Amino acid sequence: LPKQDIVVVQDFGHNLLTKKIINLIQNKAKKISVNVQSNSLNYGFNIINKKYKKVNFFSLNNTELELSSRKKNIDHLQELRKLCKDLLAEKGFLTCGGEFSLVVEKNTSTRIPTLNTNAIDTMGAGDIFHLMSSILSCVTNNNFLILFLSQIAGAHAVNIPGNSDYPKVSEILKTFDFYKNAVNK
Repeated sequence: LPKQDIVVVQDFGHNLLTKKIINLIQNKAKKISVNVQSNSLNYGFNIINKKYKKVNFFSLNNTELELSSRKKNIDHLQELRKLCKDLLAEKGFLTCGGEFSLVVEKNTSTRIPTLNTNAIDTMGAGDIFHLMSSILSCVTNNNFLILFLSQIAGAHAVNIPGNSDYPKVSEILKTFDFYKNAVNK
């Protein structure tokens, strides 16, 4: 673990990540990025701030943020900032399905609307978003760029039914270039 630049954890709440394994990762990894997902099988039992004490980056969706804050109809920005503080995180990412995504870092925040509101299958979109945001957070401090590229990856993922494939880097970059060229005209 200490030899890796970052350890990316996709915690689906299937009890594969025991307290012992989580502690090992938190104690040995240089940087940790965690995506904790709650679903019908683990609803209320896979809450990020109950399982993890310190992470560098994390991402979750609205339901998971509500669970961690123990509130409904939350102020996303306020609760995401509080969760960052609780986890001693450098950055926290929130995805809100067909509405927007948000990143919080210290006293700054960046929010962008969802790029694809016509999802075919949302399974896996949060995973690719998390992976992109984790890797990009290690190589740039440009939160808009991190959020935008992660959104593009997620927008491609929701067009792939049943996780039968994955978004290709070439497709993500082609979409990024499309937006960049549209702005620079």
